[in-house]
Formats: sequence, C-alpha cells, structure tokens
Amino acid sequence: MAGNPGAHSSRLRAHPAAIVLVSAILLSAHPACGADIRGDDPFESFNRDVHDFNKGIDRNILRPSSRIYGRVVPEPIDRVVSNFADHMRLPLRGVNNVLQADWSGAFATAGRFSVNTLFGVGGVLDPASAMNIDDAETDFGATLHAWGADRGAYVELPFFGPSSVRDATGRFVDFFIDPMPRLLPGRYDVYRYSFSALDRLGDRDELGDFIDSMLYDSKDSYAAVRDAYLQSRRRQLNRGLLEEDLEDPYAE
Repeated sequence: MAGNPGAHSSRLRAHPAAIVLVSAILLSAHPACGADIRGDDPFESFNRDVHDFNKGIDRNILRPSSRIYGRVVPEPIDRVVSNFADHMRLPLRGVNNVLQADWSGAFATAGRFSVNTLFGVGGVLDPASAMNIDDAETDFGATLHAWGADRGAYVELPFFGPSSVRDATGRFVDFFIDPMPRLLPGRYDVYRYSFSALDRLGDRDELGDFIDSMLYDSKDSYAAVRDAYLQSRRRQLNRGLLEEDLEDPYAE
C-alpha cells in the first residue's frame, strides 16, 4: 500500500503526549530568515539522541509491523480504520476551531462529525467527504499560533517525533481539552489508542518509500526530518501557502 506521500499526507495525524509545561514558559526562540541552524536548534544534541531512539523504534518495530499490516489488511478495512480514527479526533478539532475563532472551520467540523456519525455508521464510513464537507484540521499548537505565541525551539519527542516548544505544549493541552472522553466514557481510551495505533501503521505503510528515503537514504536524517517538519508545519499554519513562499523553514 506504499504510495506517493503527497497523495496520502492527509492521513498523518497528531497524537497527544504529556510534555513538561515549564519548558514552554522558560524557552522561546525567535526565528528569522537565514537564521543559523544551530542558533534555532539549541537542543540539537538532545534532539539527535531522541532522533536516534525514534529511528531505532522505526527500524525495529514500526517499519516491519507496517509492512505486515499493509500485506494482511485489505484496503477497505484500512480505510475504515483511518475513517474511525479521524472521526474520533473531530470534536477536539472543533474545540480548537472555536478557540481560534475560526467559525467556518468549526461549522465544517461539526457538520462532518454529524454526517459521519449519523450516516457513516458512527464514523467508520465517510459520506461527508462525498458531500464535500471537509473539516479544518487543527490542534492546540495551531491555536497558540493563532493567539500570537512564538514557535519556540525545535524539539524531537520520544515516540512522537518532530515538534517545537509551542506544538509540544499544544499536545499536552489537547490531551485535557479533548471532549471525546466525556462523549464516550468508559472504553474511549481503548478505542482511541487501538485505532490510532492501527492508523499509524497504515500511515507508515502508505508513506513508506518517502519515510525510508528520509530516514535511511539521506546523509543527515535528523536535519532532513527537522527541516521537512518545520516547512510542512509552517505551510499548514499558513493555510497552504505556495512552496516558493516557504523556502526558509525557520521563518514564521
């Protein structure tokens, strides 16, 4: 099921993690065009150790497991997994849409959740996409950006990969403001983590060639992942600016 990363990049999802909040208070970077890499990456030594750890997890666990997943799981089942995992994230996106005062995004997210809940068998099907109802994918890191918070230093998180002080803080807050545990009490965590884990295997399988080239074929996989993340995140936060507008990944 490996394919073009551009065709499947929308599968990539964020996963909540508990990050030390004090880092967001104590640390802040102000990147500018042409900034020196080391000047914008004060945690580089630590980040590289975490990157090597994450790379080992990928090499020994995630990559081989994703290949098995891709071979044994039929595409319709993989699509169901992806649909349901994404469906369970919609209420959190809606909360962040509201916090950003993005009312069109909030209404679109609410509409997508309602349609797929009612007509998509609780979210395992995706009739909303056929109706051109697309949600505004976002998170609390994007909310902090909308509120004017600086990105902060680049960090790589164990298991979760590339991030920044602002986005890592956002992951922490998202864990607590997610309304789904209140909507589906009891077994919600079982469903969330199970489907999220399977969805991550599907992501890794579909983006396998791209991820392998970045992690195992590049001369410096840490720098490749860091720069790709910073540029991709900036593009997302700026609502898909043209690539030529994003040549400097360190600029806000």
